[in-house]
Formats: sequence, structure tokens, C-alpha cells
Amino acid sequence: MKRRIAGFLIACLVLQSMILLSPSLSQGAEAASLSAYCTANTLNVRKGPGTSYAIVTSGGSLVQLHKNDPVTVLGASGDWYQVRLTFKGNTVTGYCLKTYIKTSGTSAATPTPTKQAASTSYVSAVVTANSLNVRSGAGTSYTKLTNLKKNTQIQVYGSKKNGSGEVWYQMSVTVGGKKISGYMLSTYVKLSKPLSSIATPTPTKKATATPTKGAAQTARLGYVNANQLNIRSGAGTGYTKYATLERNTSVTVLGEKKDSSGALWYQVRVTYRGNQLTGYMLAKYIVITGSAPTATNTPKPTATNT
Repeated sequence: MKRRIAGFLIACLVLQSMILLSPSLSQGAEAASLSAYCTANTLNVRKGPGTSYAIVTSGGSLVQLHKNDPVTVLGASGDWYQVRLTFKGNTVTGYCLKTYIKTSGTSAATPTPTKQAASTSYVSAVVTANSLNVRSGAGTSYTKLTNLKKNTQIQVYGSKKNGSGEVWYQMSVTVGGKKISGYMLSTYVKLSKPLSSIATPTPTKKATATPTKGAAQTARLGYVNANQLNIRSGAGTGYTKYATLERNTSVTVLGEKKDSSGALWYQVRVTYRGNQLTGYMLAKYIVITGSAPTATNTPKPTATNT
């Protein structure tokens, strides 16, 4: 009987020591996940919370983070964070020293990421430039919607190559409680994983206003009859603001569309600061003056013998 009790006590002690020594079962590993990024030039990802643990390998390579690389913090163990990251297209989990990981304070995806990430319609990313503009289209000639600072977290939905061969990311970001959608130059944006992981990327239709039935009618001329009037990416105040036009600004009305509340909006074209914008404006503040002139073919002069 005494031997049975002694054996039971020894088994309990062994089980307790295994639980205490296992990094994956630490209390910190159960904490809510957070978005974060690396602040060191190079940082090793280890198999446990300490330098005595081996560096994690993936595809035959040592897993290391570089400055501004995004990670998801899954938990903590002493001075170390348990993190999840994408390394050469593979999802890797390991430990990094807290000193060189800065959290954004926002909750990340759930600690079981693989299936969740495969079904998302965007890729998390971070701005790597000190200052980077968000524009209404894929090029520097488009209107600047806002400016983002280094390490700002954004969501990328797709990419588009412009006429100069530059690749721009279609993205969204929340600034001051308001969601802004636009384009950013891909050179200065670091993705957390490849864009190919997006379930159904549909980048172009979101940013460019699609013609409505009204757009097929004859274009009309008009002007703004309010002190200030916004031009937006769609028919409604919930769409991104491209610019604000002053009273008496001339516009070309291409079509019309009602929003969900029944308010009528005009699809317009206007030249703003040297750039041509196409968007929507509330119809009750636009005065129609007449039809836009139709282009006519000018006959070529006939050469005569002299």
C-alpha cells in the first residue's frame, strides 16, 4: 500500500514539473493576441523563452526578424513574447525577447490562425517609410486623401500596376475613427504574408466609381451652388471624400444615382488642382446650366495645287 502511495506521489511530481517547464503551457500563452512589430535590425526567433533554446528553423533556414517585420503576440513568459509570424511564406511560432518587440495595443487574429487567415479578404501590413501618402488612385497624380506615419498598421486588399509600371496596393486604414480607402506605393509597405493568400482580391472596382444607367445619358454642364461641397467616391456620405469644391466651381455631370436614403447624387467630372477627378456630389447643390458640347469631327483641309 505504501509503495502505491509513493508511486502516485512521484507521478504527480513528474507531471507538475513537466507542466512548469513547458513553454507552450505557460500562463502567458493563453493571453489575447496582439499585433506588433520588430524594433531590432536582426532578432532571432527561438523555440523557448530563453537564449538557451535553439533558433527556430523553417525550410532549412534560421528564422530571424528584421526591423519593422510584423508579428502577432500570442502570449508572454517572463521577459519573452510567444509570437507568430510569416517566414518565407510559412507560418512560424516561437519566442522573441520583449525588449525588441513593440505591440500596437490592438487585438490580432485568434491564436488558431491558419484557417482564419485563408478566408480573409485582406492582408495585414505596416508602413515602412517615415511618411507615406494615401491617394485616390494608383499614381502620384491622384488626390492625396491622408498621410500615414512609419509603422502604421493597414489592411491591403489587392494591387494595381499603373502606366509607369509602379505597383500600388489598394488598402484601408482607420484615422481618427474614420475608415479611409485608397492606394499606397507598394515599395514602402511591408506585407505580413503574400497577397496570394487573399481569398478573393477585387481591388479595382472598389476605388473607381462604376458608371450607372444615368452615365449613359448626355453629359450636362453645371456649377456648385454651396459654399463648400464634397466630391466622394460613391453616392453617399459614407464614401471616401476625394476633395472639397468651392461655390461656383464648374463641373460636368455624367449621370445620377440615388443613395440608400433616396437622396439623389450626380456623378461628376471636375478638374481639381490640375488633376481630373470623377466622383459623386449631392445633386441638390448642383445647378445644371445646359448640355456639354459634343465633339465634332473637323474636316481635314484638302491639299490644292499651287
